[in-house]
Amino acid sequence: MDSSPALLPAAGLCLGIWFAEEVQPEPLTAGLLCAVSIVLLYGSLLAGRHLSSPAYGFAVISAFFGFGFMRLTLALPQHYPLHYAHQNAENERIDVRLLELLSPTETAIRWKATAVSISGKPVTGDLLLQIPDSLEIKSWLPADRISIFGTLTRPARNLNPYAFNYAAYLKNQGVYGIIYVKPGMYRHQPEKYPSLWERIRRLRITLIKALENSGLEPAETQLAQSLLLGYRALDTDRYKHFQDAGAAHVLAVSGLHVGILSTLIGWLLWPLRRLTFGRVIHGVLVVALLWSYVLLAGAGPAIVRAAVLFTLLTYAVLQGKAGQSVHFWAMAILILLGIIEPRWLFQAGFQLSFAAVWSILVFYPKVYQLWPYKKGFWAYFGQLNCLGISAQIGVLPLSLYYFHQFPLHFLISNLVLVPALGLVLGWGYIILIFSFFDRIPTLILAGYRLVLGTIYGITETLGTMDAFIITGISWGSVALMLSLFAILFFSGWLRIGRINGITLGFCCLVLLEGYLVRETATVSQTVSWIVPHRIGESCVWLRSGLNLTVYSNRPEAVTTLVDQYATGKGVQSVRYLPLGNFYTIGSSRLLRIDASGCYPKTNYTADVLLLSESPRIHLGLAITRLNPKLVIADGSNYRSDLIRWEKTCQEYGVPFHVTAQKGAYQQEVSQIP
Repeated sequence: MDSSPALLPAAGLCLGIWFAEEVQPEPLTAGLLCAVSIVLLYGSLLAGRHLSSPAYGFAVISAFFGFGFMRLTLALPQHYPLHYAHQNAENERIDVRLLELLSPTETAIRWKATAVSISGKPVTGDLLLQIPDSLEIKSWLPADRISIFGTLTRPARNLNPYAFNYAAYLKNQGVYGIIYVKPGMYRHQPEKYPSLWERIRRLRITLIKALENSGLEPAETQLAQSLLLGYRALDTDRYKHFQDAGAAHVLAVSGLHVGILSTLIGWLLWPLRRLTFGRVIHGVLVVALLWSYVLLAGAGPAIVRAAVLFTLLTYAVLQGKAGQSVHFWAMAILILLGIIEPRWLFQAGFQLSFAAVWSILVFYPKVYQLWPYKKGFWAYFGQLNCLGISAQIGVLPLSLYYFHQFPLHFLISNLVLVPALGLVLGWGYIILIFSFFDRIPTLILAGYRLVLGTIYGITETLGTMDAFIITGISWGSVALMLSLFAILFFSGWLRIGRINGITLGFCCLVLLEGYLVRETATVSQTVSWIVPHRIGESCVWLRSGLNLTVYSNRPEAVTTLVDQYATGKGVQSVRYLPLGNFYTIGSSRLLRIDASGCYPKTNYTADVLLLSESPRIHLGLAITRLNPKLVIADGSNYRSDLIRWEKTCQEYGVPFHVTAQKGAYQQEVSQIP
């Protein structure tokens, strides 16, 4: 093995976690696989395999594959009999213990809590509380008990093609249920003796509220809360400006904050390095203060993984092993996924942050070599540019996969906002201290408002430069894997110098280009129609090649779904037309029966019958007259009607597709209408 011995274990661990997520094994199966893989590694050592031999490398990957397989299996709720996922709680008393205040939505306050009991029966598992922002719950604090009379609902799964999968997102946070708290249907029981960790979380809420009363404008308060404490309360439009400017990472309390804060702390404590063992004392204090901030900022996954990585890299520097930074990068993965939380592997933030750090460690030295100026201001300017370019190489495939856009002016954002962030953080911590004591000098507050307003102005200007933002990029899982493999092969070439790395990298790029061309050609030659699911809405989509026609009477209600589908399919043009009742799609006829209940009674047959707006009809009689091969009920119908219609379709032997249960109905046709 090379100077990065943790790389193979980290790769095996990630593969094992991913595979366990795919197959959802039983604990016995996972345990057997883990035992066999460990025996294989032990046998390789007994056989005297050299540490750099392929056989030993395979044994190491297998052993950590088995461990990762078992680690995720043991984290699955189906293997815990007391987990609330095994129960259906509808209109029952649910007791929970508050964990942490989450970033709010535009209409609701959100708390993460752990279940205590349902109707007096003990249960376990984390869940999400959704509370209308009209409720007065400012007295709620971590560790408090809340008794709620309500229903435990499962997160909505993805029912439309290429739509955001909210259920999968929450599952990766360890959350499998949501409780919508209603006015007058809960009771708050304060906890008088919280633990130390809960006291730290309470202090965070105190600081969040202190910023609200600091004299900052609401928009400035939201930005300060996001940047300083990781409490993202920005409205949708302002957040989109940051995203379009290529600066959304500035709002996430993560690696960038850790880097800036550690630099500030290191600079303030620099005189300690003159003492005996000063380097060690300095490094330990910087790490200790950094972790104090991590706890105060909520100890979210993003900042925890950044702090773990920084701690390991600090250890490497103190031990004179700075050249093994990739090894400690892999060690951070082993600690975070193997010990703390294996599901972090599936979080976009985890993948993006580790891809960025990997890319910087591998590409930055080579990129910076090309920069001609190594002294003075231009050296600093070049370092920022080269860091941004190096990080972008690693995160580009993932950014295209998750966000489907690429801001061309990301370098400008980094050059302006990253230095400004150091000022915002340093000044912001002073504001936090003063606001905690409810006394902020006017001059300090005015200066901070000016800084925050400048950041808003810069991001709004950059975010509205549509010419510099490439949107609607279709980038599926195959394109993601090919591009990531290309980067890995190029990384191997840079680190090891083997020519086959660059050869394989270019092969992946050629395959990627061929795949994208083939996908575009395939989509442009196919025609399909979709009945999507949208609660309270009825619409029909018709895609003919790269053109999409949306039939809807309320286009604004389905714009988001349409945009997600258009991006996923690489659609180039979208047009909206009023929704009708009669459609000929290929060789099939689709008849839509709306709230009027009107349809042809004689001399008409329909291959597909679409029911919307809960029409008052005798479905059995309609089936007899129209002789459909399929009946579809979209999201505009009442649940009681769906139950009745399902029984009718079963009696008449006609397939019944309910979009609320089975998701959007999609069908490809061979003929362009």
